[in-house]
Amino acid sequence: MQDFNVESRSVLHMTAQIRAKQLAIRDAQNREQNAIVKTWEENGVDTSDEAVSNRIINSLEFFYNTSKALSDYLKTQDINNVGYPITFNKTALQLKMALNYAKQQEDNLIDQIIKGKFYNGLSNDINSQELPVLQSNNMLSFWGNENSSVSSVLLASIARILDIEFVPLVGAATNYKFYNPEYTLPQELIPEDYYFASKEGMLLFGDYQYGGHRAFEEQLVFGPEDCSSSVGKATYLSNQQTRSITTTQMKENYSKYNYKLITLLKDIVEQKQLELIEPGDLYVYKNHCAIIATKPDNKAEVTTLQFSRNIDRVENKVSGGGICNYNLIDKAQEEPVNPIYILRKNLEPLPSQSSLKYFLSTIDEGYLNLYPDGPSENVVGDCRMFFETQE
Repeated sequence: MQDFNVESRSVLHMTAQIRAKQLAIRDAQNREQNAIVKTWEENGVDTSDEAVSNRIINSLEFFYNTSKALSDYLKTQDINNVGYPITFNKTALQLKMALNYAKQQEDNLIDQIIKGKFYNGLSNDINSQELPVLQSNNMLSFWGNENSSVSSVLLASIARILDIEFVPLVGAATNYKFYNPEYTLPQELIPEDYYFASKEGMLLFGDYQYGGHRAFEEQLVFGPEDCSSSVGKATYLSNQQTRSITTTQMKENYSKYNYKLITLLKDIVEQKQLELIEPGDLYVYKNHCAIIATKPDNKAEVTTLQFSRNIDRVENKVSGGGICNYNLIDKAQEEPVNPIYILRKNLEPLPSQSSLKYFLSTIDEGYLNLYPDGPSENVVGDCRMFFETQE
C-alpha cells in the first residue's frame, strides 16, 4: 500500500527523483510514438504490411548482434577508459527482448504501437496516486520492471528503421561519453546503420544506469541514477560528494558524508533496534542502498524508495526507480556476516507533513507547468525544483 505520509526531506526528494524521471520517460516515448504514427499515416502504408514487419525484425536482429559484439569487446577494455555505465550497459539485452517481442507480434507490431501499446502489449499510463512498485509483474504493469526501458529501445529502433527524424529522448535515453576522452572505439565495431553508439560513447536506455551519471560535469534532473547516486542526492550531498559515494563508502566512511550510524541489524534483530529507525534513514545492505520511507511495522516491514536494476534474471525483473518493501528481520538473517547498516543524515525538517498522494500531485503539477509536452533537452539541476517552491 502507498498510503504513508512523507515525513522527511530525503523521502520527498527520492519521491521527486522517481516521479520526474517517470514522467519524462512517458513523454519521450509518446513523442516517439507520435512520430511513428505520423510517418505511417503520411506514407499510407498498411500496418499489416509483411515486408515492413520483416524489415523491422531484420533490423532489430542486426542492432542486437552489433550491440552484443560491442558489449563483448567493451568487457575486455580498461574500465577506467570506458566507465561503469557503458561497461555494464544492458542495450544488447534490451534489444534482444525487443526483437523477440517483434517476432511474436509479427505484422501486428505497428498496429499495437499506433494504439499506444508498447513492449508486452502495455501502455505507459502513470497512476497519479502511486509510484512504480519494483519487480511488478511485467504482463500487468508497465513500470517497475524491464517494460519501460525495453519500450524505449523498441520505439527508438523502429523510428530509426523508418528513417524518422530524431526526437528528444530526455529521461528515456542518455548519451554517455567514455570516461577517458582520448579513448575511442574502433570504427569497424560501429556499422553506419547502428545508431546507439559512436567512436566516443553510447546511448544508454533507462532511468537506471550503473554509476548513474555522477561523472557528468553537470547533474541532470532527468538523468539516470543508481542506488547510491540517488540516495546521495536525496540526502543533499554536494555534486563532489555524490561523485565519490558508493555503498562501500557508506559503510566504511559514513561520517565523511555526515551520516550517523543508528544501528546494525544482523542475525537476531531486537525490538529496541527497530524502534530506532525513522523515515528518511538510509538502508544499506551489501552492495545496495535505499531511503526508508516508513517506520517498521509490527512485523518489522518497511517501505523503501530506491533505484535498482536486474533484468538479466528470468523472473521478477526490476529496473528504475520505485518502491520496494523489506522485512528487516528476514533480511538480516539472510547473510548474518553482512549486516544491514541503518544510517541517518540530519536534514532540515519539512515545514509540514502530508500524504504521498499529495506530494505526487504537487510534483506532477510542477512538472506539467514547466514541461507540458515533456522536456525537449537535458535540464541541469536537481529534482528539488519540483517541491521546494511549495514550501
